[in-house]
Amino acid sequence: VSNLVGDGPQPWTQATCATRSKPLAAGKKGLAVSDIQVLGDGVFIGTEDFGNAIVVWNASGHVLATYTPGQVLPESFNASREGRGLAGVAVHPDKKKIATCMKSPMGAGSTLLKSNVVRCAVIDITDVAAAVLVAEKVLLQSDVAAEYTSELRNASSTQADVQYSAVSWLSGDKILLLETAVSGSALAMTLQEADLSTGTDIKGKGYGTELEGWVVDAKDELVLNPAVALVSRGVAPVTVKKVYDLTSLEKNSIGDSIEGMFVASKETVVLVEDGKFAAQSRVHVLHVGEVLAYSAPSCPYPKTRTLKATTHCRSIGDVCPVGGLEGDMQAVAGLVITGAVFMGLGTLTIVAYSLVPHHAVVGKFIYVSFVCMVIAWVLILASWAHVAEMSKKEYGCLFLDESARSESRGGGYVLLKGELQYITRPSYSWAFAIYSWGMLTISLCFIGHHVLRLTLFPEEKQEDAIDEPIKEK
Repeated sequence: VSNLVGDGPQPWTQATCATRSKPLAAGKKGLAVSDIQVLGDGVFIGTEDFGNAIVVWNASGHVLATYTPGQVLPESFNASREGRGLAGVAVHPDKKKIATCMKSPMGAGSTLLKSNVVRCAVIDITDVAAAVLVAEKVLLQSDVAAEYTSELRNASSTQADVQYSAVSWLSGDKILLLETAVSGSALAMTLQEADLSTGTDIKGKGYGTELEGWVVDAKDELVLNPAVALVSRGVAPVTVKKVYDLTSLEKNSIGDSIEGMFVASKETVVLVEDGKFAAQSRVHVLHVGEVLAYSAPSCPYPKTRTLKATTHCRSIGDVCPVGGLEGDMQAVAGLVITGAVFMGLGTLTIVAYSLVPHHAVVGKFIYVSFVCMVIAWVLILASWAHVAEMSKKEYGCLFLDESARSESRGGGYVLLKGELQYITRPSYSWAFAIYSWGMLTISLCFIGHHVLRLTLFPEEKQEDAIDEPIKEK
């Protein structure tokens, strides 16, 4: 699929793809989708990095429309920095309007790297094949001198480090922007709300990079001053306010590159990492509190479950109904309990033998103890093997819905599936079990050694019998 200006939509069917001698090579003539949104009825819309384009296609893979700079998108979008194209596409809840913003200010020259003026566009897509540019506006990214300082982030950033990584529609004319900045070895992140009903519409004004901050100072020299540059041309930026700071989240929890964002509710934001050609990308669901001006429920409430109050212990099957965890735990419990019984019998018999080893009956308890200890050793080892097999299985357990999106406003439970290491916490009980098994192994070695001696050298029994006290007649 080409994104060169003038090429227009070029749908590729399965048949035409199969007749190609080789796949379309990666490069500026190819399609590098960086954001995807759903328009409905099997139609999708996404942003493309190479050509600063917005592409609309259907579920069959046919491209329905392509919006490029100068064709629907503002001509000025051609002046984007290398690797800093469109931040994403935000779809209005009515699916008839979209908004997009550049990741960074225009201009690739080093003299514009200190600018914080970013272009945005609003497009009417009532008819995706005949989209219309509604407005082109500018907004100001956060000033690094105020927002991304070493005092606040433990490392300072330059203005060129700041960019918008994702955009999503909230409600009305408000959109949510994920603003990021490289801060030392970490990634500083904030959620910014922009009101597109504010600011000056510069559509058709032909402004180039002069809006990014070029002004003539008192010495008749051209200098970079974004605030003065906008005011001198009668351009007011869109109103932007910070609604949430994500920088407190650890880098290892979020990663160093976020490329996708989805607003699930007024309290919940979903972030998607850039996989950077890895086999998978992580998805993070964040509860940010009721700080978002979000009204359209594009994400339906999940169907949650309830657990009735009880004064008794719950069955594992009630809490983890998927995967057979209750049966597996019963099997482990049966092995452990039986092993503990035999270990107890072995301990009692060895104690009795140590008290009266020469008794006609009790003297044989050493053999009984050894057999019991061996059975206990095998059963406990078998229980560990069963747990090892359990660690490879997937179970489903109920967890309290902390996103506050449930119909009961946090009172319901959602079913989460995963391996034991993901749905449970590590327990010290296994360490004690391993310790007990180790001690049992040592005891079994000494008891086995003594049984072996008595079996191979029975004369030792006679020597021990001679040492018994002679009864008085």
